Amino acid sequence: MLRLQATLGELYKNKKFDSIIELLEKEPRLVNNLEIANLLAVSYRKVGDYLRSRSLFERILNVSAHPGITISYAMLLSEMKEYHLACNTLQSVLNSNPNNFDAQYNLALIYKELNQNTNALKAFEKALTLNQSYQGANVGYILTLISLELVDEALKHCEKLLEENTKYHFTLLTIKADILLKMFNLNDAKFLLEQLNSVYNNIDTKLKYAQLLSLEGNVKESNNILENLLQHYPTNLVIHNLLFDNLVTSVDRNPLKYYALVSKKTNNIDLLTDYFRKLIKLDECENALILINSKLDNSVEKSGLMVLKAVVLRELGRLDESLAILSQTTLTNSYSDIAKYEKAITLMCANDFTSAYALIKEELLKIPSHKWITLEYACAKKLERKSPIDLTSEIMIESEVLPAELLKKLKVLLFEIHQSKKILMMQSIRGGNQTEGNLFHLDNPELKTVKQILLGKIESYCKAKAQTSNGIINGAWSIFMESSGRHVNHVHSNGTFSACFYVSIPDDCLKEGNGWFKCGGANISKHFHDQDDYYIKPVENSLVIFPSNLSHGTNEFISLQPRITLAFDFKQNSD
Repeated sequence: MLRLQATLGELYKNKKFDSIIELLEKEPRLVNNLEIANLLAVSYRKVGDYLRSRSLFERILNVSAHPGITISYAMLLSEMKEYHLACNTLQSVLNSNPNNFDAQYNLALIYKELNQNTNALKAFEKALTLNQSYQGANVGYILTLISLELVDEALKHCEKLLEENTKYHFTLLTIKADILLKMFNLNDAKFLLEQLNSVYNNIDTKLKYAQLLSLEGNVKESNNILENLLQHYPTNLVIHNLLFDNLVTSVDRNPLKYYALVSKKTNNIDLLTDYFRKLIKLDECENALILINSKLDNSVEKSGLMVLKAVVLRELGRLDESLAILSQTTLTNSYSDIAKYEKAITLMCANDFTSAYALIKEELLKIPSHKWITLEYACAKKLERKSPIDLTSEIMIESEVLPAELLKKLKVLLFEIHQSKKILMMQSIRGGNQTEGNLFHLDNPELKTVKQILLGKIESYCKAKAQTSNGIINGAWSIFMESSGRHVNHVHSNGTFSACFYVSIPDDCLKEGNGWFKCGGANISKHFHDQDDYYIKPVENSLVIFPSNLSHGTNEFISLQPRITLAFDFKQNSD
């Protein structure tokens, strides 16, 4: 038995799980030993045979509720996406022994996977009280702080660990570089990344340096790094997206032509999907259709391309062909959810609102996501099952939000920031520019004060709606709108509530409709026409708060003076 256990241990160490399974299945009597049975169950999990792994784990746990085996079982449940049961299983271990580190740590990982970041943070904190030097717990704790927008605390914890000279120094340095970029501390980030790139030949640090150069405005040098990386990582979507963002600011390169060239050289479904979506959004549907058809014969993954083809056909007005593709029973894989969503839109474009509404309601029962809620509202209006929203119950307007002196300083700050213009082709703004990242990460005392005042307004809004105000501002940006500029209607998928604060509004906006906020009209296809329900005159130093799933935009803005706003998303805690 000792020799067998040594052999099994060596196989496990070398990750030869198939060999473990083959050996033990030949000798089923050995599985009567709990330790060996657990090893077999874990091996089944490692090779992805979840059903046999679960069956064996449950047989073992009927005999012995060993905490280590129970934790392994919970890890299996998590991989099977049975998160609720996995949490309960780990909690049962902690009920017996609150000081079990493995149970506490794995509970934190599950909360992080569920995006329950407040619970994850508490669980990581408890795990670190039990084992303060464990790498995974420390890294998880820092990343959770970042997810909760607590970047100052994340930086402090990261620097504390770096002072202790931990074994995972490089990991912490790359995380620190990320935090510095989020805080727009470009000088410190540049110094750190130059050090890292001089020591490590690492794609992640090179990508971060390219991002840094782009933020500094050195687009040409950023492109040189990215184009060099593409030679080694031709299908890396992060590289392509960074390069695309850079190229839209360049006068000598056409990003769409570049993407077309790249797409002809690859069959990578993620890269192609990203490119074709950009073409569709930029109304280059004829080009998209030609490229999709050229890829369909050679693509291993046809379903994704077929869904994209259906979307292109719809935007070209060929609704029957689009519906024929989206109704295929073969689209029952990972693209079926996307196909259902696009089918609902196509049905609405074809004025078949009854069929669309039935499909939308069916999907809303599964996941009440923003995109389905927006469709449900637009479709219900067409069927006269829902009146336009009640302005007073869904939208709050606050006047005289900031003290005069603070508003004056904010105007100066944002005007200076916007002098470095960057066109964001895939954003809602047309005719202007928008800041990148989270504006409230800037180390600026005025912005910190503005953030606290705006959070107070969100708290009042939530109180009026009898909802919790526990949550975070997980995105904030400023928009500089020029004459003839506008926002196309859109929703904010990452927020619960969204807000627009009017920083600098010229007198021209007093004219009826000039640059006014509008909402309620769904912008889901150029072949679906939906009227907006409300228009709000922008007034300087006022704040408009509304549900993030409410489709909104602006009318065209005509003025010799810019229209400057500060917008943000507030995400309620789901913990």
